[in-house]
This record gives sequence, structure tokens and C-alpha cells, in this order.
Amino acid sequence: MNKYIIALFLNCFLFADINWQILKDKEILIKVFKQDYPQCRAEITINHPIDVVLDVIEDVENYKYFFTSIVISDINDSNDVRLAINMPFPFSDRDYTVKFKPVKDDGKVSYLYEPIITEEFPESKDYIRLVDARGGWTLMSLDNKNTLVRYEWNGDMRGDFPKWAYSQAWVRQGTEIMLDLKKEINKRNPE
Repeated sequence: MNKYIIALFLNCFLFADINWQILKDKEILIKVFKQDYPQCRAEITINHPIDVVLDVIEDVENYKYFFTSIVISDINDSNDVRLAINMPFPFSDRDYTVKFKPVKDDGKVSYLYEPIITEEFPESKDYIRLVDARGGWTLMSLDNKNTLVRYEWNGDMRGDFPKWAYSQAWVRQGTEIMLDLKKEINKRNPE
């Protein structure tokens, strides 16, 4: 019994919000937890039910059409995914290969990704490969019309990206991805 209490206490202490540094707290909450690699999180409430939000999030093959910075979103027959991000000048573009895994729980849906290596999407000299890309979406139904959307990602940019610019990049990425998601959901579901 004491082991469970200690484990619960450590879990609460280690993963409490006090360990997160808030970078932006307006319409979109953006924060970072710096550990072995920076774990970033963006949150927004979207005025649509969870299934409507999930329809857009699961449409990975079309990310390149509605997420501003994503220029490649390809899926092979094994559901391996390659995503590429257009970076502002003078930085090199990034890409990553992942596999998404949906997890459904009572009132909550997660669409998480882990890094993979696949021969179908070999590394390209035109991109810096983010080999530790991991994260994903978590959706929580607030009621039958509103969904809390949380997106988490490994914030390590690798390569030629200067450390001093990380916080700005995380805010930009989190803001852009949430606003683009909201815009696409509204476009597909006009009220």
C-alpha cells in the first residue's frame, strides 16, 4: 500500500503543471516542460463536438493543405507517416516519420505518434530529420458542443536551429497549428 501512495505522490509531483513554463496564455495556452528534450503543449477549446474535431485530426494525408507550415503529409500502405515542415529563412526544413496510434477512453480520445524508421520514407538531404519526433493530440469532451484540444510535441529542432530561438518557434508552432485546426474545422462544419 505504501508503494502505491509513494508512486502516486511522485507522479503528481513530477508531472504537475508547476513544472511547465507558460509561454503564451491567451486564446491558446502554450507551455513547455524542459527535460531530456523539451516537451511542448498547446491547448485550445474548439466549439464543436469531439467527433467533428477528430475527423480533421485523423485526416493526416491532407495536413499539407490546411496546416500552414506542413508541406508534406504522406502515408504509405502500412500507415507510416512522413510529415515535413517548412521553416523560415535561413533555417533548414525539418521532416519526421511516425506512426499514429488512436486511443479512446471515456470522454477522451488521443491520437498519438511515435518515431519510426521506414525504407519508404528515407532521409533526404533537403530536410533535417527529427528522429525523436513524438507527441500527438488529446481531445476531451467538455460537453456535447465543446472540445478541449491539446497538442503535444517534442520541441527539439536539431541541426542549425539556435537555442535562443526555441521559445519563439514553440509559440509560433503551437499558435499556428491550433488556429489552422480551428479554421479547417469551421470550414468543414459551417454553422
